Amino acid sequence: MYVSNGNTKAGEKDNDGFISILNTDGTVRDLKWVEGNLHAPKGMALLNGKLYVTDIDEVKIIDVASAAIEKTVAIDSALFLNDLATDGHQLYFSDSRAGKIYSMATDGNYTAISTTNPNINGLECHDGHLYALDGEGLKKFSNDGSYTQETINTEVTGGDGLVILNDSTFVASRWHGEIFFIRGGETTVILDTQAEKSNTADIGFVADKNLVIVPTFLKNEVAAYELKY
Repeated sequence: MYVSNGNTKAGEKDNDGFISILNTDGTVRDLKWVEGNLHAPKGMALLNGKLYVTDIDEVKIIDVASAAIEKTVAIDSALFLNDLATDGHQLYFSDSRAGKIYSMATDGNYTAISTTNPNINGLECHDGHLYALDGEGLKKFSNDGSYTQETINTEVTGGDGLVILNDSTFVASRWHGEIFFIRGGETTVILDTQAEKSNTADIGFVADKNLVIVPTFLKNEVAAYELKY
């Protein structure tokens, strides 16, 4: 598993960010697998042997085999790039403060596909569709090139991380310490760590172990929970 570490301030270009690799048993394989020229890395996605990483107002393209940043793509007018996902062909990334979603080809060419998503954050792709969590809820985008939005859940607003289990089943997190299970029209809180002041940031999923992976942000830990559904 790859873990992005902003290290100190999430919006400052301080060159103290790094990427770690963890094993699924929780042991650290490589704490600082990639460091240098990383400030506050956040969303990540793997595609064709490259790890794409958002970093404030840039997308870093890391060659996995050499653990080297081979290209930096500056995003014009970006304010706070956040999550990043892939559909297996191209990349998508969010700018939370600008309310925008971008698509990007593997060569780094990018374009804004939506500019009307307040507090946009978590992105994920499933069956050719892009899904997103913003201030209004969970959105599904059409895959005909128009990226028309459909709101499919209004209970999880201001979400952070998104896992898609099938066409109608999702796991979503809110940063302050909540994780939700969404199945059809039902939304259930399955984890609440707000009292422990343990954040639930951009979650991931290990499918063969049914593990929801939860970065706790300010606690500097990664937690794993078995999902039974």
